[in-house]
Amino acid sequence: MKILIVVPKYTEKPFSYYNFPLGLGYIAAIAKNEGHKVIGLNLNETHETTKNAIEKTINKEDPDLVATGSLSGWIDQIEQIFSICKNVKSNIITVIGGGMLSGEPEPVMRQIKADYGVIGEGEETFKELLTSIEKNTDKGLIHGLVFWDKKNDSLVRNPPRQALMELDSIPWPDYDLLGLPAILNRQSPTDSYYFSTLKNKPRVIDMITSRSCPFSCTFCFHPAGKVYRERSLDSFFSELEFYIKKYKINFVAVVDELFSLKRNRLLEFCERIEPLDVNWVVQLHVNSVDSETIKKMKKSGCSAISYGIESMDQTVLESMKKKSKVERVDKALALTDKANIVIQGNLIFGDTVETVETANNSLKWWFKNREKGVHVVPLQVWPGSPVYIEAVRNGLIKDRDKYVKNLPIYLNVSNMNDANRQNLDRVLHALTLSGFKYAKNFSYKVSKKELPNRGKGFDIEYDCPHCAQHNIHESCIIDYDDAWPFTRMYCKGCFKRVDCEKPEWRTLDEAEHEEKILSHINILEKQGEYNEALKLMDLATRSNVRSSNIALIWFKKSEIYKKFGNFLIAIDCLTSALKISPRTAEYHLLLADLFFRIKIYGVAIVLLETALDINSELDGAKSLLKYIQTNLSDEEKSTMFTSISNQAPPFKKNHKKNKLKVRHKDKLMLANGRFDIEPEFTHLEPT
Repeated sequence: MKILIVVPKYTEKPFSYYNFPLGLGYIAAIAKNEGHKVIGLNLNETHETTKNAIEKTINKEDPDLVATGSLSGWIDQIEQIFSICKNVKSNIITVIGGGMLSGEPEPVMRQIKADYGVIGEGEETFKELLTSIEKNTDKGLIHGLVFWDKKNDSLVRNPPRQALMELDSIPWPDYDLLGLPAILNRQSPTDSYYFSTLKNKPRVIDMITSRSCPFSCTFCFHPAGKVYRERSLDSFFSELEFYIKKYKINFVAVVDELFSLKRNRLLEFCERIEPLDVNWVVQLHVNSVDSETIKKMKKSGCSAISYGIESMDQTVLESMKKKSKVERVDKALALTDKANIVIQGNLIFGDTVETVETANNSLKWWFKNREKGVHVVPLQVWPGSPVYIEAVRNGLIKDRDKYVKNLPIYLNVSNMNDANRQNLDRVLHALTLSGFKYAKNFSYKVSKKELPNRGKGFDIEYDCPHCAQHNIHESCIIDYDDAWPFTRMYCKGCFKRVDCEKPEWRTLDEAEHEEKILSHINILEKQGEYNEALKLMDLATRSNVRSSNIALIWFKKSEIYKKFGNFLIAIDCLTSALKISPRTAEYHLLLADLFFRIKIYGVAIVLLETALDINSELDGAKSLLKYIQTNLSDEEKSTMFTSISNQAPPFKKNHKKNKLKVRHKDKLMLANGRFDIEPEFTHLEPT
């Protein structure tokens, strides 16, 4: 059989950076191993439109089957891919897999209308499906498959497949088929945070040493199933050494959901990777590190560790089932920071027990530990996760089909009312923009060397604001599609986070147009026509152009709303100005003043300190900071978040704990032993 593997378009701009689709690489290798002819089409690796690229490939190759997959949030694109395929060749067989499908099989299958869906790990299920298609046997016998019963126009989901325990037996992913060599040749230091730690041009490959995760964090879904399994290190290093030789790799990203909890395995990994002279990054639980392991990791080339921090309030950690203690998190991060290893981690806000108090506790910790570079982000409820299941049962998600199609969706599952939950997001946005150090004495120069297919690059130079080391990063690609106005870099000396503001990018025509709008806005403001001015500002700020003029318009909007006492909208507008011009000290000062007015004094302090870090002579920032430090109590100064509304939290149905688990005998069955359509989340819960 001839099989087409399609990699979805992960970025708007062709040839931009994206995480290599390892799952599709493994599927391609399995199909080849079974003797099928496999064609790869990576939609990120072409200037063609999706429609043209697929049509040309199908007309040329005439495949029998097309397979693709991705994570949640890409439904529209997968739907488009299959629609184009069916229009070109109506009898082509379509197969979908990946976390997108595994989290919510039936809603996704209804949206995409694929012929077959592979739930969980795909290798064995896909292999059996290909054999069954060739021999025209009963698809109901294939575990891990969901498919359309065309006679009844209904979905059938078969029993789940058991976890594949012998990971060493799986063929290595087919990197060549999906375009890795070209990807390596155009990697830039700004493509990912840990790329910037390298002294040489990055040539980074993604690999795994295990599948799934031994924990059951409530916000997380494990696409590879619930059983944690590890490869042998012999198998891993045999594969890595092959890639180092073939692709000239200098960095390996171990993209396991969680690298081993076994201390001896971690130490052995360090000993075996050190002679290979490559850098590496890994994700660890905070309980996995101590002084000896951290030292060995650094010595063996570890540049960064990604930790699942999530909260620094013990109540929330327990609700999330993190199996960690605040004190242990503190210790692990301190050891990592001392060893000059990059810390990657998030504080996630909005868990089901999150309150104003618990959020404040985490933010207080963050305030004292800003130099560690931990992100502050809102909780996203992903299909398949325990918090998603709870949200469905509580009635917070009423239409599952609509939910999976429109991800990401803002959903308040916390123990805060919507007004407080949304105001928490304001705080998180402000701290992301103002909470970390900006580069000193930085400059952008157009690079002499151009990376293949990536257009103009920059050589970035700056002094580290933490240790003063001078850094140079060559051939950096600036991503203007990213929502943030800075590029997150890491100093090659102290390995601490440094934010580099992106250079302004606009055409002369756009600049002239902005000047005319500003002139008109100024006239309307002088005439007191504030409503008309706001209408014009709304039109102007819909543009994706990032320029000082657009930032100024956002600032003017903020001033109008502040004038009429609407401080919350004023904060939103001024935050938008900072998203364009993050090193305008006056914007940080004015935003600090707004947070001061709503009594969130800790955030005001952060903003004022950043304003003075940018411009030490800013008198307004000096005076407001002095007032806060002199006149407010320690408790007030540490207030990072406070309530603005006394409304009740979202209504949640009262489910008894013993009803949350679906027992085996409760699963609906068809006469022939198959699972019926949508037994409530049975694929997500233990039997």
